[in-house]
Amino acid sequence: MNRILELDKDLKACRNRSYEKRLPSVSSARQMSRPAFSHEMAIFTAKGLNDGNVWLSVKAESGKCPTPDDPDNKICPMSRFTRVKDISKRGGREYFTIVDWPHENKKASVKEKSGTGSRFKTVSYEDTGGIVTYSRSKKELTYGSNSSPIKTFMSNPLPPGSYKLRLPDAPHAGGNIYKDLSPYANVWFKIDQSVDNLNRYLHLGRATAGCVTCGEASTAGGTDDDRKRWTEVYNYLINRRLDGGTKYVGKLKVV
Repeated sequence: MNRILELDKDLKACRNRSYEKRLPSVSSARQMSRPAFSHEMAIFTAKGLNDGNVWLSVKAESGKCPTPDDPDNKICPMSRFTRVKDISKRGGREYFTIVDWPHENKKASVKEKSGTGSRFKTVSYEDTGGIVTYSRSKKELTYGSNSSPIKTFMSNPLPPGSYKLRLPDAPHAGGNIYKDLSPYANVWFKIDQSVDNLNRYLHLGRATAGCVTCGEASTAGGTDDDRKRWTEVYNYLINRRLDGGTKYVGKLKVV
């Protein structure tokens, strides 16, 4: 009888071990429950601008919305996936508060988009900031952990180190000539740095004046194939929020 009980106990233990092997770990279960998004798994969701526009001009309820080209601007440019809160509708307009930089906490409104519901929809965000790496010696840019290099150059380069990348601030006219290569050509990411007084950005183009320029031709040897890959960089960064904050999409590492 005791032997039968021991065999039954062993059989149950064996079944339990087999079942445990089939169960995902806690971290795996969390990964499986996260909705898929453009570059990897999302970890939080929020209401964000998602009406098909790369940029949307909205009207500030009061005060100014300064941009790099117009410090007295009263129309706020909002980039795709800019987060908002306190959304309401009246009189054919949507009213809301902007959450993200550069117009954080600004109350604004925009004309409703007919037939599509709200311009603001639930968007998936990654609170681990992106990592974009620029090699001064190789004149190449990579992003994430396994991207192939993009020919890139930065004149008067920043010293090796880590620099935060801000969310897009406004459409940059210098990118408009590349719209045939990337629909996001006028979306630039500002580099936070205290080395000099230059306004340095990460962007695409054929020439550089201190910015990290994807596809720079004269020195890095970039081509339109490199410049087209700006879409990849944009998609990698645009829905990231470093530590869940309101200002940064990630970091630029200069090596």
